[in-house]
Amino acid sequence: MDTLLDRTGIDRLRTALTSAGYTAAGVAQRLGPAATASVARNDVRLALRATEERDRLGTLIRIFVCGQTEPEAAVAAALEPLPLADARAAGLVEAYADGLRQGVDLEPYGDEWWVLADVPAALITVRKGGHDDPVVRVEDLRQAVQPPLGDQVAAWFDRQDWLRVRDEEDLLGARYAAADGLRLHQEATRTADGWAVDRQALAMPHGLRWTEEVDPLVLALVGGCHGGVPLRDQVAILAVAHDVPEAELAEAAVPIVARLVERGIITPVGG
Repeated sequence: MDTLLDRTGIDRLRTALTSAGYTAAGVAQRLGPAATASVARNDVRLALRATEERDRLGTLIRIFVCGQTEPEAAVAAALEPLPLADARAAGLVEAYADGLRQGVDLEPYGDEWWVLADVPAALITVRKGGHDDPVVRVEDLRQAVQPPLGDQVAAWFDRQDWLRVRDEEDLLGARYAAADGLRLHQEATRTADGWAVDRQALAMPHGLRWTEEVDPLVLALVGGCHGGVPLRDQVAILAVAHDVPEAELAEAAVPIVARLVERGIITPVGG
């Protein structure tokens, strides 16, 4: 996409999708179990039959689920109140033959958010959170991720909601557990005195499969995340072990822990 929607455009697109019923539940109800299963097998014949009326929801399904070209007037009506000119400028739809077709993948997950993806190179995900200061992340995912991607994105939003309402003291008072199956990868160079570790990284074997390079202190911190003691106590122990002022270590640890929680490498225990 050459141009993205501004905040007003995003709000208008969300209104269009929700008012038309283009949600996970709305699409499933409209298509029915048989057509939904067929779409999962890349067979859209039953879905096309279920949307022959070409109302707003039917048109959105035909474009973004079935990959069809639809009349311009029908597409404009389906996307109201987002102006069709804005939708075309943002690359949501594009001219093809005698109508318009999808310019991106637009897939509903749940009733309040959608995954918007360029075709193999970019992914844009938005969710209505009701906040005046939304969190924006630009990530470079070169690794294979665990499908379905929508579940992984939803979990990211949940973790972000948890972090949003907690300050530094809350994070220090919380207990954490390392993710199930978390792995440690190390690179080392053989020296006259044995192996010298050059690099070590924590790797997630599932989900978005993040790899996070860490230093010995962070590695020790994550290693102690068993859900039994609050982060503040872990920091106190590490400060003594590494001869570091506790206050300084706590100040440095909080943003690191927030990032590890955001990525699911460690998770809060007990709310």
